[in-house]
Amino acid sequence: MGVTHVTVRVSNLARDGTPFEDEFLVDTGAIDCMVPGERLVRAGIRPEQKSVYELANGQSVEYEVGFARIAFNGAETVAPMIFGPADTQAILGVVALESAGFTVDPISQTLKKIPAKPPKSPRKNNLYKFERGWHVPKRSEGRGRPAQHALRSSGRATQLIKLFLRGP
Repeated sequence: MGVTHVTVRVSNLARDGTPFEDEFLVDTGAIDCMVPGERLVRAGIRPEQKSVYELANGQSVEYEVGFARIAFNGAETVAPMIFGPADTQAILGVVALESAGFTVDPISQTLKKIPAKPPKSPRKNNLYKFERGWHVPKRSEGRGRPAQHALRSSGRATQLIKLFLRGP
């Protein structure tokens, strides 16, 4: 897979600091964004907590984390920002990416706007409520077509539904 970069504007939540722009590496394997800590401090972003992150080499490292307002490709969102070392490449993580409504197109290696953001996990959307009870679609059905049977809201079925919603 190729490399995708995007210009991101970073400012503090109150917008009263000195914002900065930088080329961020879009990393769909990273949860949060990471920027050199000194740049975040100059922008008026304060560390709020510490979190432990696992690096690509498997090493666990504790970093300070703050929250920032970020804008890119015409969208703006608030995201956790890791206060990274001075030589850190600015990274745009998947939380900020999806929160702003974007995904990475693996063919063109560009950001694509998501037409509609799902309000919950797609796994949980596989359970449909019908007039007479609950229905769990079979894998072979696809696109939620009605099945030959439906689970009723009896004691056992309710337990199955709870297990299904909890997931693996």
